[in-house]
Amino acid sequence: IIQLICIFWNSGVLIKLTFIYYYDIIQLRNIFINKKTIKMKELDVLIIGGGITGTSYLYTLAKYTNIKNIGLIEMRSEYGDVNTHFNNNSQTLHAGDIETNYTLEKAKVVKAATDLLAMYMEKNAIHTFSKGQKMILAVGDEEVKALDKRFKEFQSLYPDLKRIERDEIALLEPHVVKGRNPNEKILALYTTGYTVNFKAVATSFVSEAKKITDKEISTHLNCGLKTIFRKGSDYIVTTTTGETFLAKTVVFATGAHSLMYAKQLGYGKHLTILPVAGSFYYAQDEKLLNGKVYTMQKEKLPFAAVHGDPEFDNENVTRFGPTAKVLPMFVRHSFKTVFDFLSTSVWTYEGLRANLKVISDKVLLIYMLKNLTYDIPFLGRFFFAKICQKIIPALSFWHIKYAKGTGGIRPQLLNILTGIMEMGDARVEGYRILFEITPSPGASVCLANAYHGVQRIISFLGDQFEFYQEEWNKDFDIAA
Repeated sequence: IIQLICIFWNSGVLIKLTFIYYYDIIQLRNIFINKKTIKMKELDVLIIGGGITGTSYLYTLAKYTNIKNIGLIEMRSEYGDVNTHFNNNSQTLHAGDIETNYTLEKAKVVKAATDLLAMYMEKNAIHTFSKGQKMILAVGDEEVKALDKRFKEFQSLYPDLKRIERDEIALLEPHVVKGRNPNEKILALYTTGYTVNFKAVATSFVSEAKKITDKEISTHLNCGLKTIFRKGSDYIVTTTTGETFLAKTVVFATGAHSLMYAKQLGYGKHLTILPVAGSFYYAQDEKLLNGKVYTMQKEKLPFAAVHGDPEFDNENVTRFGPTAKVLPMFVRHSFKTVFDFLSTSVWTYEGLRANLKVISDKVLLIYMLKNLTYDIPFLGRFFFAKICQKIIPALSFWHIKYAKGTGGIRPQLLNILTGIMEMGDARVEGYRILFEITPSPGASVCLANAYHGVQRIISFLGDQFEFYQEEWNKDFDIAA
C-alpha cells in the first residue's frame, strides 16, 4: 500500500522529470556540438558523496598519492549529513569484539580496519570521539553457553576482553542487574571502546585533506549530481548547480544510490537492494547506562540486536535500538527517493523474486512484523520497552519515547541471481569507476575501504601515479 501511494505521489515527479531531461538533452548537445558553451573543470578523480566513505577517499587520495586534481561534490549543505549523521546510527566503532554476528575470520578483518580509523582519530580528530566501557550481555542458559564459548575463541584476538559475571556486571552497570530475576543466568564480555561522531570525522577528513598544499582539491556542498556519462576514457558529470566536470576516474560514495547509478551505467546488474530502516527510542533525564550494552545476535538475522548506547555528548540520554523494517526508499524521511528504489531492479522478475525470497523466510518475516509494531503510537512504546528489559529489567513504558526523525537506511544487498543476502559492504567496479555501497559497519571500516579503493584508482590512471605505502605504514603502525 505504501509503495502504491508513493508511486501516485511520484506521478507529479514524472512531469518534472520530463522538463529536467529536456534540459539535459540541450546541455549534452552543447557539450558535444558546441563545446565552448560549457566550461568543464578537469579532474583526475571526482568523488560523488560527502559522507564518511567519500571523505575518507578524499583524505586518502590527498595524503597518500601523487594525484593532484581531486574533486568532491555533496548534495547536502554539510558533510556526513545522511547515514553518517549521529542521529542516524548508533555512534559505535564496530571492532568485532562485542558484535556476536561476526565470525572470528570476519572479526580479524574488521578489527584491522577499525584500528586504522581509531589511530586517525587519536592523531587528528580527538574531538570526534569519547572512550568508555562496553559489553556484550548474554541472558539465559543458552546465550550464556554461547557467549562463554565465544570468549574462549576470541580472547586471543582481543586480549583486553574480560569475562564478567553477575556481581561484576552489577558494579559496572547497576541498572542491568537491578530488578532482574536472581535465578536468571547472565554473563558479559567487557572491554573499552569508542563512541564516535562520524559526521565530525567526515568533516575532519576534508579539513585534513585541504592541508595538503601541493594538491588542487575542490569540494562543493549543496551540489547534487545531475547527469553522468562516459566520453572516451573520461566521464562528464553535470551538477544541479550548473557546474560540469571532466573526470578521468569517478568514485560513487552515495550509499544505496551508488547501486542505482551503477545500474544506469550498465554495472551491478546482479544486485538489488532491500532498504532496511532503523529507528531508535530515547530514555532521557536519567543516567541508565555507564557505557554501551549490546545483546546477543539471533541466528539468521542480519540486523543488529537491540543495544543501549549513552549519547556521545550527553550521558543522561540513552539511545535504545535499532528497530528494523523494510521501507521502499533510499534516504530515510525522503519520499522522493521511493522512485530511486523502484528503479533499482525491484520490479524486474529477478529483483522481485530475490526480495520475496528473503522477506518470506519464516524467522526474518516474524522479526520484521514484530518490528513494525514498535512504530505504533503508544502501543509500540510498550512493546519496545519489553524488548529493552533484556538490558534494563526495570525499564518501563514511561522511561522511553520514540526518537522522531532519527534512524537511517541500511542498504542491504541482495544477489538477484542467487536470492541470497550479501553481508557487509560491497564495491561495484566499472571502467575507471567505483561504486561504494556501505551498510554497517561501513563507517567503522571507511579508511580500509578507501585504502583498497585508491589502489584500484591508481591502477586505472596508470604508472605515473603511485600510492605512498611507506607513509601509510608509518602513520598507521603497520609492519612492512
